Amino acid sequence: MNDDKKTYSFVTNPRRLFTCRQEAREIIKNGVNASEDDAVIFAGQGCTGAIRKLISALDLKDPPIVFTSTSEHQDNLQIWEEIGAKVSVID
Repeated sequence: MNDDKKTYSFVTNPRRLFTCRQEAREIIKNGVNASEDDAVIFAGQGCTGAIRKLISALDLKDPPIVFTSTSEHQDNLQIWEEIGAKVSVID
């Protein structure tokens, strides 16, 4: 069986995918000494996806003030600006 078929069969098995995600969560929690009160949240690809998920989870009523450095990628700042946040760059 070639690698493409292995990948395809793995992804099309929802129960196995769920089990793997749960195992990955536990490995990460153990690796960072997380408690039972902590959560590991998979956010998709890259920092931009993680920021979008964070903003959604925070359910912000008022625009926040976001402090960042000069090295932050523009796409990550743009997400905050889209929701009306005041972005303050610290040198």
